[in-house]
Amino acid sequence: MVATPLFFAPKLLTSVESFDIILPTVKKGHQMISITSYHGNSASAENNAKVIKINGMSFYFSYETLVAVNTGRELKVIQNYWGPTTGKHLNAIDGGDKQAKDARLEKDAFDQFVKNINVSVAINQ
Repeated sequence: MVATPLFFAPKLLTSVESFDIILPTVKKGHQMISITSYHGNSASAENNAKVIKINGMSFYFSYETLVAVNTGRELKVIQNYWGPTTGKHLNAIDGGDKQAKDARLEKDAFDQFVKNINVSVAINQ
Protein backbone atom coordinates (compact mmCIF):
# COMPACT_ATOMS: atom_id res chain seq x y z
CA MET A 1 0.00 0.00 0.00
CA VAL A 2 1.27 3.47 -0.84
CA ALA A 3 1.93 5.78 2.09
CA THR A 4 -0.60 8.54 2.64
CA PRO A 5 1.06 11.79 1.52
CA LEU A 6 1.20 14.65 3.99
CA PHE A 7 1.46 18.07 2.43
CA PHE A 8 4.06 19.92 4.41
CA ALA A 9 5.15 23.43 3.48
CA PRO A 10 6.14 23.31 -0.20
CA LYS A 11 7.29 19.70 0.05
CA LEU A 12 5.50 16.38 0.27
CA LEU A 13 6.00 14.21 3.34
CA THR A 14 5.20 10.54 2.94
CA SER A 15 7.46 8.95 5.52
CA VAL A 16 9.53 9.59 8.60
CA GLU A 17 12.70 9.35 6.52
CA SER A 18 11.60 12.12 4.14
CA PHE A 19 11.08 14.41 7.16
CA ASP A 20 14.85 14.82 7.35
CA ILE A 21 14.70 16.66 4.03
CA ILE A 22 12.35 19.24 5.55
CA LEU A 23 14.15 19.85 8.85
CA PRO A 24 16.85 22.11 7.37
CA THR A 25 14.15 24.44 6.00
CA VAL A 26 12.87 25.17 9.51
CA LYS A 27 14.41 28.19 11.21
CA LYS A 28 16.28 27.24 14.34
CA GLY A 29 14.42 28.35 17.45
CA HIS A 30 11.30 29.07 15.43
CA GLN A 31 9.62 25.67 15.76
CA MET A 32 9.10 23.03 18.39
CA ILE A 33 9.65 19.80 16.47
CA SER A 34 10.27 16.36 17.92
CA ILE A 35 10.44 12.85 16.48
CA THR A 36 9.91 10.10 19.05
CA SER A 37 8.61 6.56 19.42
CA TYR A 38 5.08 6.13 20.72
CA HIS A 39 4.80 2.37 21.23
CA GLY A 40 6.66 -0.55 22.68
CA ASN A 41 9.87 -1.28 24.46
CA SER A 42 11.56 -3.40 21.83
CA ALA A 43 13.95 -1.88 19.34
CA SER A 44 11.74 -3.09 16.50
CA ALA A 45 8.56 -1.49 17.83
CA GLU A 46 10.34 1.75 18.65
CA ASN A 47 11.88 1.93 15.19
CA ASN A 48 8.56 1.30 13.50
CA ALA A 49 6.23 3.51 15.56
CA LYS A 50 7.14 7.19 15.30
CA VAL A 51 5.32 10.41 16.07
CA ILE A 52 6.40 13.73 14.64
CA LYS A 53 5.19 16.65 16.77
CA ILE A 54 5.10 20.16 15.38
CA ASN A 55 3.77 22.95 17.60
CA GLY A 56 0.99 20.88 19.11
CA MET A 57 0.12 18.78 16.05
CA SER A 58 1.10 15.10 16.05
CA PHE A 59 1.62 12.91 12.97
CA TYR A 60 1.79 9.18 13.78
CA PHE A 61 3.59 6.73 11.52
CA SER A 62 3.55 2.95 11.52
CA TYR A 63 6.65 1.88 9.67
CA GLU A 64 6.70 4.56 6.92
CA THR A 65 2.95 5.09 6.63
CA LEU A 66 1.01 7.97 8.17
CA VAL A 67 -1.74 6.29 10.22
CA ALA A 68 -3.05 9.01 12.54
CA VAL A 69 -3.10 12.76 13.06
CA ASN A 70 -3.87 14.71 16.21
CA THR A 71 -4.44 18.37 15.36
CA GLY A 72 -4.71 19.35 19.00
CA ARG A 73 -8.48 19.56 18.58
CA GLU A 74 -9.21 16.15 17.14
CA LEU A 75 -7.57 12.77 16.66
CA LYS A 76 -8.15 10.90 13.41
CA VAL A 77 -6.91 7.34 12.97
CA ILE A 78 -7.09 5.22 9.83
CA GLN A 79 -8.54 1.71 9.88
CA ASN A 80 -6.04 -1.15 9.97
CA TYR A 81 -5.39 -2.32 6.41
CA TRP A 82 -1.97 -3.83 7.15
CA GLY A 83 -1.62 -6.37 9.93
CA PRO A 84 -1.20 -7.13 13.63
CA THR A 85 1.83 -4.92 14.30
CA THR A 86 0.23 -1.85 12.77
CA GLY A 87 -2.92 -2.80 14.69
CA LYS A 88 -0.91 -2.60 17.91
CA HIS A 89 0.41 0.79 16.82
CA LEU A 90 -3.14 2.05 16.14
CA ASN A 91 -4.30 0.74 19.53
CA ALA A 92 -1.43 2.60 21.21
CA ILE A 93 -2.63 5.81 19.55
CA ASP A 94 -6.38 5.65 20.22
CA GLY A 95 -6.67 3.14 23.07
CA GLY A 96 -7.98 0.32 20.88
CA ASP A 97 -11.37 -0.11 22.57
CA LYS A 98 -14.53 -0.75 20.53
CA GLN A 99 -15.49 2.93 20.44
CA ALA A 100 -12.02 3.92 19.21
CA LYS A 101 -11.98 1.22 16.52
CA ASP A 102 -15.47 2.19 15.35
CA ALA A 103 -14.30 5.82 14.99
CA ARG A 104 -11.37 4.92 12.72
CA LEU A 105 -11.64 6.29 9.22
CA GLU A 106 -11.64 4.41 5.95
CA LYS A 107 -8.66 5.18 3.72
CA ASP A 108 -10.43 7.70 1.46
CA ALA A 109 -11.86 9.65 4.42
CA PHE A 110 -8.49 9.65 6.21
CA ASP A 111 -6.69 10.81 3.06
CA GLN A 112 -9.20 13.65 2.66
CA PHE A 113 -8.78 14.67 6.31
CA VAL A 114 -4.99 14.78 5.86
CA LYS A 115 -5.27 16.81 2.67
CA ASN A 116 -7.48 19.34 4.46
CA ILE A 117 -5.00 19.93 7.30
CA ASN A 118 -3.27 23.26 7.03
CA VAL A 119 0.15 22.16 8.27
CA SER A 120 1.63 25.53 7.41
CA VAL A 121 -0.43 26.97 10.27
CA ALA A 122 1.37 24.64 12.69
CA ILE A 123 4.73 25.51 11.17
CA ASN A 124 4.18 29.26 11.30
CA GLN A 125 2.73 29.49 14.83
